[in-house]
Amino acid sequence: MTRTRCLTLILGTVLIFWPFAQGKASINEGGGQQEVRRHCIGLLWCTERSADGTSVDGLLWLYSVEERGSYSRLAMRPLYSMEQDPTQNLLRRSILWPLGTYERRGDEAWTHVFPLYWHSEGPGREWTFTVPLYMKSIHGDSSWHHLFPLFSRHVMGEYYARNFVLGPLLVTTSDTRTDLSQWDMLFPFFHYRQDLNSSNSWLFPLYWSGEDRSKGDAYRYILPLYGSSDDQSQHYHFLFPFYGYADNTSAQVTRFSLLGLPPVKGFPAAPSLALFEHVTTADETSHRIFPLYRYVSGADDSTTFDALLLYRHQTAPSGTIDRFFPLYRYEGNADSQTHEFDLLGYREASWFRYQDNPDRTQHRILGLYSYDRGQDGSSQLSVIGYRRLSLYLHRSQDDLT
Repeated sequence: MTRTRCLTLILGTVLIFWPFAQGKASINEGGGQQEVRRHCIGLLWCTERSADGTSVDGLLWLYSVEERGSYSRLAMRPLYSMEQDPTQNLLRRSILWPLGTYERRGDEAWTHVFPLYWHSEGPGREWTFTVPLYMKSIHGDSSWHHLFPLFSRHVMGEYYARNFVLGPLLVTTSDTRTDLSQWDMLFPFFHYRQDLNSSNSWLFPLYWSGEDRSKGDAYRYILPLYGSSDDQSQHYHFLFPFYGYADNTSAQVTRFSLLGLPPVKGFPAAPSLALFEHVTTADETSHRIFPLYRYVSGADDSTTFDALLLYRHQTAPSGTIDRFFPLYRYEGNADSQTHEFDLLGYREASWFRYQDNPDRTQHRILGLYSYDRGQDGSSQLSVIGYRRLSLYLHRSQDDLT
């Protein structure tokens, strides 16, 4: 053994075992004297005693014990340590710190095994996490349990529970307060729900059904072929493309259609795009076969008949309209006492036109003649042309010609 190694060994032995010390000291606390005795063997062992307690440190501070009243502490670093104080309801333990730790203080406790396990609890709450698969959370009467990614469960008291299987693959819900039972699969593609007063289900996007027994509402749809809906304000049914029926009692409108799109639910004023439609409102009744005819009968004894988008005959207490575009048009208004008749055209753009009112009478053949006579006896006749730009013009008024 070389001299250097010998000197190093001797120096280490001296530091550990020397000095061998034993002492006594007096400490003033609260106006009184307290005796403290300390006994040490180098860095190997050190004991301290007083009236309040005892502490021991040894093995280069790897081992430590302390007791002071109700408080006690034990440490074998870094393997194990413990602190305890029953008066404070305190308990703290650690194993291979900081890998494993447990602590309880009052009504709360905390534990972790780093990095795999974490746990915390207190009055009305609890939380646990096991990396990477499991997690539990409790707050009041609400609790969550997760087993990633297979299963999750949410519970509230003894009445409510919801389960998740493979995330959104399957979700089940139950609530004994409302007798609720609900199933969702690959939400929102499949859904079923039922409670005391209502139920609904769907298979997106083909099938939809539901009912509310407290309100008397019910609906069922098999899209795009069949639909049925009934509530207090309206009744709606269709079998596409054969027929459609909508009865809106709040708007007092009933529509029935054949061979085409059914009536639009919720829009009672919108016509249906179908070959035949029959409509009843508070003011009138109508039916049509597109594009052959349309007939409307009003509560005021008015009627309107249209055919092939060219012919119209309309009667009402106020007057009559009869036209076949572009062959002729006749309009008579009983309120204004006016009459109009056109041939081969429409209004001013017709070949022949006749009109009269209480003030004057007019008739003409476009390009040939025009005649205008007033109730005051005035008149004007033009031939071959138009008014002043005609070949012949005759005007008379108040004995003036």
